[in-house]
Amino acid sequence: MSTADISCDGLLLCAGAELDSANQDARIVFWDRRFPTAPLGCYSDSHQDSLARVRFHPSRSRRLLTASLDGLACSFDLTAECEDDALVFTYNAGCGIHGADWIAADSDLQPAQLAESVAYVLTGQEGYALFEAEELGDTLIELDRLPVLGGPTIHDDASEEADDGVTSRVADYIVGPLTCGHHLLVGQHSGRLGVLSLKQQTAPVWLSEGAVGHADTVRCCHWDSETNS
Repeated sequence: MSTADISCDGLLLCAGAELDSANQDARIVFWDRRFPTAPLGCYSDSHQDSLARVRFHPSRSRRLLTASLDGLACSFDLTAECEDDALVFTYNAGCGIHGADWIAADSDLQPAQLAESVAYVLTGQEGYALFEAEELGDTLIELDRLPVLGGPTIHDDASEEADDGVTSRVADYIVGPLTCGHHLLVGQHSGRLGVLSLKQQTAPVWLSEGAVGHADTVRCCHWDSETNS
């Protein structure tokens, strides 16, 4: 198993497996933790490569988000009787996904009633997407890779050009989304972190190195919407 999660009511456990090379599938298995001797179910047709993330919805205990190295992110309704019926939505990122989760409901997302179904993915090519993980859901933001800006970049606060004359990316990598998903925490491999606004498409606002305290690549972050921290 490569990833696992527990539902918001504490009753369901889910695990995503690495690719089974013999059967050419990657399984999603879930259990009732009160009766763990046998799984409640197993989905094996939706993904064709190792699972990178399985995440239960923060308030809907039977809604599951999965993401895989095959480039697909899927939303499942675990109350359905079979895998085909359980599959609610599929997003194709076009390359391997290494991170995914639900976005907390936010008044900035319209229509408001869809806010609780919004999810995001991070790709291995430093891409990002925000979408409604419901049937016929819309893609809200799609970023194939970190933008290239003509102004100051992360490299010594000055524009740096590669050998082919192309200005370097605004950051080395994406840590994860903040607030309603319209801001990204981005970073340098030196440990420097900044906030990138996808609405304004300007250079990141870099956080104080002394306050952040990292000296290498940052792998994850958690945004507390109640305290904005």
